[in-house]
Amino acid sequence: MNGDVLLNLIVNVRGREEYVQSRIKGAINIPLFDLKYHLGLLKGKKVLLYCNMGHRSKMAAEYLRGRGIDADVISPSIS
Repeated sequence: MNGDVLLNLIVNVRGREEYVQSRIKGAINIPLFDLKYHLGLLKGKKVLLYCNMGHRSKMAAEYLRGRGIDADVISPSIS
């Protein structure tokens, strides 16, 4: 390891209204289409993504990986 600390960040990529209704404790809300505005926050971290059915989190993971961010979907759904 090169001395860098890799932090896990749990990101709920659902809309704000969905996030308010239910969320994983400690997760932050960045809706899918707002990810581009938060790349600086996500760089250098292991980003764990989730949504209701898994579709948005999969799209988010692909988008972030394409920008060099270590991202994975933590569950196919949170319904």
